[in-house]
Amino acid sequence: MGEFLKIATRTAVVKGILPEVIDMPSAFSILTHLNGKAVFQAKEIPFDGDSFLTFSDGTKETVFRVPITIDLLGQRSSNAILYVVQARPPLLLSAGVTEMDFSSPKRPSNVLVIRLLSARLGLPHPPALN
Repeated sequence: MGEFLKIATRTAVVKGILPEVIDMPSAFSILTHLNGKAVFQAKEIPFDGDSFLTFSDGTKETVFRVPITIDLLGQRSSNAILYVVQARPPLLLSAGVTEMDFSSPKRPSNVLVIRLLSARLGLPHPPALN
């Protein structure tokens, strides 16, 4: 999942939008909490209804909706929802995460949706020459 988020946040458009959906702590809070930390809290909740992701081989996986709150230095910074299926090829790199929605606690109408549009297995590595 970290790789999925890393790739998404390196995109220029996403970098410009992140400040709209993540409320950063004040300068005073940063100065007074130099040893502060980020806290992620999640609870797995099955997605309502019959929501499935169908793979190219015809198999279906149940999609789970995982709400997460992100607190930085004791202040709510963002609300997020992960849409997750069981991690399996070709979704191993994203740990089964197919979509991430972020919203600002102060401006809930500001929403950033990062969605995996396609994934495929790469070719196997050729054997090493000795």
